[in-house]
Amino acid sequence: MSRGNVFASYTFRFTFAYITGLSFAVFVLLAVVYAFFSYSYSQDVHSTISKELEGVQLSFEEGGVAGVERFFNSTLQRGHFTQYFYMLTDENHNKLAGNLDAWPEYTRYRGGWLSFEFDILQGDDYEINLLKPKVGAQMGAGNRRDFVGRSLTMANGYHILVARHYSDVINTIELVIGILVRGMLVTIVLGTIAGALISRAWLRRVEQINDSMVNIMMGDMNQRIAIDGRSSNDIQRLSINFNEMLDQLQESMEGVRRVSDNIAHDLRTPLTRLRNKLESFGDKVGVEHESEMQGLISEADSLLNTFSALLRITRIESAKQRESFAQIDAAMILADVVEFYEPLADEKHQTISFDADFRPIIFGDRDMLFQTWVNLVDNAIKYTPEGGAIKVSIRKGEGELAGRACRYATILVEDDGPGIPEDEREKAFKRFYRVEASRGLAPGNGLGLSLIAAVVSLHRGSIALEDSAPGLRVRLNLPLYDRRSSANS
Repeated sequence: MSRGNVFASYTFRFTFAYITGLSFAVFVLLAVVYAFFSYSYSQDVHSTISKELEGVQLSFEEGGVAGVERFFNSTLQRGHFTQYFYMLTDENHNKLAGNLDAWPEYTRYRGGWLSFEFDILQGDDYEINLLKPKVGAQMGAGNRRDFVGRSLTMANGYHILVARHYSDVINTIELVIGILVRGMLVTIVLGTIAGALISRAWLRRVEQINDSMVNIMMGDMNQRIAIDGRSSNDIQRLSINFNEMLDQLQESMEGVRRVSDNIAHDLRTPLTRLRNKLESFGDKVGVEHESEMQGLISEADSLLNTFSALLRITRIESAKQRESFAQIDAAMILADVVEFYEPLADEKHQTISFDADFRPIIFGDRDMLFQTWVNLVDNAIKYTPEGGAIKVSIRKGEGELAGRACRYATILVEDDGPGIPEDEREKAFKRFYRVEASRGLAPGNGLGLSLIAAVVSLHRGSIALEDSAPGLRVRLNLPLYDRRSSANS
C-alpha cells in the first residue's frame, strides 16, 4: 500500500477536511473570546488610570507637591502598579515629581486619552523608583514602551499625567496568539496522523476487496470477498451482498456454459462420425464427384474446428488454477514462431522480422502462449497482401495490468494489410464476430481473437488493436515474472 494511496483516499481527505474545519471553528471561537477579553482588559486599564488620576489630583489639593510624591511612592511600593507611570509638572512642563524624565510628546485620541512612546529605566532587576533610579539602570535600546494615559491641568497651571505601558499586554497577546497557532498546528498534525491511520485501515480492507474482484475478473468465479468481523457493518453488508450476487451470477453462467458445452460436445460426436463416413465413401464415388466430396469433408472439418475452439475457450475462461504455469522465455518462443512462418511468408513474397529490446521471462502456460502468437502471426500473414511486411517486436513496459502495478513485456505484431476500422476493433474480440471487409480475404469462424483474448486474460495481461498506418498493430501486454506471480497462482 503506497503512501500516496493513503493521502489520496476519500477517508483521509474527509478526515483532514473535518479536522481543518474544526480547527478553524475553534480558532474563530478563541479569537472571539480573546477579543472580548482584550476589550474587557482595556476597559479595566482605562478605569484604573482614571481612578489613579483622581487620586493624584486629591493628593495635590491636600498636600501639594509633597503630597503627590507621597502618593506616588505609596502606590509604587505596593508593587501592583509596576506598569504605571506618573508625572507632576509646573505650568511649563518642568518635572516636579514622578517616574518619567520629561513630559512626553503624545497623540490625543477620543475621550481625552493620550498615546505616546517613551524610554523607561531598566536595570538588572526591573524596578521602578520614584526619585532614585537603581544604580546600573540603563536608558535606550530595548527599553522603549508604548503608553496610554490621561493628563489633567490644575487650576494653578500644573499638569498631572498618569500613564501605563503595554509591554505585559503585548506579551499576553503574543502568548495567546502563539497558543492559538500551536494549538491549531497540533490539532491539524494529530488529525492528519489519525486520518492517515484510519485511511490505511480502510484502504487495507478495500485493497483486499479489489484483489478479490481482480481475481474474479480474471475468471476465478469461485473467488469471494472475505467477511472480516472487524470491519464496519456497512462493509460487511456490502461484502455479503456482493458475494450473494456472485453466487447467482456464477450459477447462471455455469448453466449457460453447461448448455453450450453439451451442445458443442454432443454435436461434435455425430459430426466426427459424419466426417469419417464421408471420408470412407470417398473411395466409392466417381472422379466426377471427388471434388464435391472433399468440399463436404472440409466443411465438416471446419465445423469440428469451430466446436473445438468453443470448448477450448470455455476451458480457458473457466480455468481456476494455473498448475501448468511456469517461467518461460517469451523472446525464444516468439523467435521460433517467426522462424516457423518464414517459409509461408516467402511464398507470398512477404518479409517477416523479429526484434526484441530484452528477453522477458513470463509466468505462463507455454503451449497457450505459443498458440496465441502463432494465431497472431498467421493472421498477419493471411491478411497482408503479397509483397507486404510483418514485424514482430518485444518492448519494455511499466504500468497497471489487471488492477496491479507491474512491469510487463509488450509484444507487438504489425502488418501493412487492410487493418480493422476503429469502431470494430472492440467487437473483433467477440465470439463469431468477423470484420465485414475481411470476410472474402480468408476463411475463418470468428473465434481466433476470442481465443487469444481468453488466453491473455488468464495470464492477467491486456490486448488491444491499433492502427499501424497502414495495417493493423496488435499490442499484447503480459506481466513479467516475479515471486508473487507464482505465489498467487
